[in-house]
Amino acid sequence: MQELWVPMESVGSTISHEPVTVATFWDVFDADFTRTMLDLEGIPSVLDNRHLVQLAWHYANAIGGIRLRVRASDAARARQLLRDTPIRPDSTKHAMTDAEHDLACPMCGSLEVRSEKFSRFAFFLTWLVLGLPIPIPRRRITCRACKHTWRR
Repeated sequence: MQELWVPMESVGSTISHEPVTVATFWDVFDADFTRTMLDLEGIPSVLDNRHLVQLAWHYANAIGGIRLRVRASDAARARQLLRDTPIRPDSTKHAMTDAEHDLACPMCGSLEVRSEKFSRFAFFLTWLVLGLPIPIPRRRITCRACKHTWRR
């Protein structure tokens, strides 16, 4: 792999190797995924502040997030690649279990369903009466699209 930071004196050409920020991230996963994508395309890159944001996430806003930096000569190609490729596909926005993924709403057919395994009401009632919260099983499914509720 080529060095990203090459001093201008050692290059002897007019091509700039100064780092340029092409994207900023708040999530370490998105930053790592994008850096790997650029590396696979042959664009060497560096993530600034990655470890700081990972260890002290509450500083992310103060330091400006995780910066993805590439050579100035690769910046245009990297920006075009970032515009053309979604960083996080829609399928990973809401991680569903296999059982939830197989369920579909009987009313509208949507796969946007939520499974409730325990009764919240019973949980808080036992906590209030007994002083000890007891999870009571409940197998109810709610469609997020049409709000229809049914039992499994």
